[in-house]
Amino acid sequence: WGWRLLKNGEEISNFFDTMPIIESENKKHITISLPDKINLKELQNNGEETFLNIVVQLNKATHSCKKGHTIAEKQINLTKSRNLDPVSIDNTDTLTLTKYNDKIKVKNKYIHTEFDTTTGVMTTLRINGMDIIYGNRGFEYSNYRWIENDANIEISSGIDSIGKCNASMINTGCVVVKTTRGGKLCTTNINYTIYPNGIVDIDATFFPQTPNLRRVGLECAINAGLKYIQYYAYGPWENHSDRLDGCAVEVFNTTAHKMVVPYCKPQSTGNREGLRKVLFRNIHAKGIKIETEGNVSFSALPYTDNDLQKA
Repeated sequence: WGWRLLKNGEEISNFFDTMPIIESENKKHITISLPDKINLKELQNNGEETFLNIVVQLNKATHSCKKGHTIAEKQINLTKSRNLDPVSIDNTDTLTLTKYNDKIKVKNKYIHTEFDTTTGVMTTLRINGMDIIYGNRGFEYSNYRWIENDANIEISSGIDSIGKCNASMINTGCVVVKTTRGGKLCTTNINYTIYPNGIVDIDATFFPQTPNLRRVGLECAINAGLKYIQYYAYGPWENHSDRLDGCAVEVFNTTAHKMVVPYCKPQSTGNREGLRKVLFRNIHAKGIKIETEGNVSFSALPYTDNDLQKA
């Protein structure tokens, strides 16, 4: 048995020892002492999130399991994280805001973004010369999922073909782009604050138009080369809000293809609850980082839900 102490998803200390013999229907109290260098009060004041993972593992192989196989694990939250820190504004390279025809363009040497003013969709996101969004398919409302035993599948997201989009430069040197997209199922307001240093803050608000929504979220297509994924959330396997047993909040590494669960009938898959942070990187370890606040889940797949429904 033993324990692992995690700070912001990364292990900072551990302890393992032989489990004392406990006869059937008996119990034994074990005191866990953290190293003196671990100051939980200081960690909490600094907004560091810490977890204690207690594990019980086999100390020798059996006919069905290898030595070291985990047979029980419990995760305890010791300190909680705080909200994201405010973005520091660096005006070393001024943003330019251009409006023409049905486009809005915001750019400098770090970032290049474009919006379709007809739909309000971000069609281009280029950071430090790397294209992030693929095929003009930026963040757009979606509630669709395909689960084989679901009845009355609603394939359409019900969004209006026309939205609203306007942009303005504010006195901090940032550009704020406000978009609204109506729909029969849900209306979405997505506000983008674009900073001169290349950071984009996205604030999405959802207004359900029906009591029967199963989920709300945003969907986008990103550069397929950004297939190496590091995430800080529940893992390491697929989980849902009502199916978190056996999962822990930790930093995990995977790829878009490995997030696909090979169900007999292809369907929506790969969900991870409790997302704090996710990085998408290419083979050269270049890419983007997304940090979140609130109750957020995500999946990153080489297919859309619609693709899986048709498979």
